[in-house]
Amino acid sequence: MKALIDGSTTAVPLQAIPFKRFQFTKYEVKILHFTSTRVVRKALVATDIETKYKETAALMKIVAKEKRKTMNDLDRFKLCKTKKTINNLVKREVARLRYQAKKKASK
Repeated sequence: MKALIDGSTTAVPLQAIPFKRFQFTKYEVKILHFTSTRVVRKALVATDIETKYKETAALMKIVAKEKRKTMNDLDRFKLCKTKKTINNLVKREVARLRYQAKKKASK
């Protein structure tokens, strides 16, 4: 099964795409079936969907994936070292809190 999509405010042409490739969000625009591109564009601009979509986690994942694709070896190394440092700090803090809780429970 396929759906007819129209990215009237973006560079996406009118085309049929399988439902399997869709990633749905909580935002929706009420339009009738088989409406023209002009009507779809007006509805999208009126509801300000693009700015709402820019705040979603789905777009953040896409942006992060694109950043990872463009990283070179040095960037990946820096990211690895930063993640290790952050994880080490978190591990220390959790251990400190566990120790305090254990100490408090034994009193």
